[in-house]
Amino acid sequence: MRPFCALLVVALLAVCGRGAIAAELRMGPTRIAQGLPLGDSVVVTVDVVTQNRSFPWADRMWGSERGYPVTRHVSDLRIRWGRRKVDVWLSAYADLGDPRSIKFVEVKKGISLQIQGGETATDYEAQFFVENGVLVHRRVSLGELPEQSWEKTRYSGPVIEK
Repeated sequence: MRPFCALLVVALLAVCGRGAIAAELRMGPTRIAQGLPLGDSVVVTVDVVTQNRSFPWADRMWGSERGYPVTRHVSDLRIRWGRRKVDVWLSAYADLGDPRSIKFVEVKKGISLQIQGGETATDYEAQFFVENGVLVHRRVSLGELPEQSWEKTRYSGPVIEK
């Protein structure tokens, strides 16, 4: 796809409401898209569903506190880099409760997206880093103390030949 065509597709997605550079997360699927310099585009779909609050882990997710389980959670995160599907492990998103928004974040290499969630004391940011069509790592940090309370997970995936 030519660079102009890719940017036009992304712009049309944003105008038509099927995709944007950033979006609020509500129940159901939400899609954002961003063009890449060489003509490809990245499309991210996040699906939010109701959390079963009786599950023992419902109050141990990001965005919750002991005794106060989350009401919603990310049930699926899909990333397409051009025509390729990026492998996104369940462990990369299954612990993200009460998600509020998603946006692309500028990075030097590859692409990065950020999911923000929780409320006030349970506020968190989950940032995902994708390079050459492979999820490399995610970093989740507590909103109030981002440098004191965080976790980083590294992923290995199939090497994509160009």
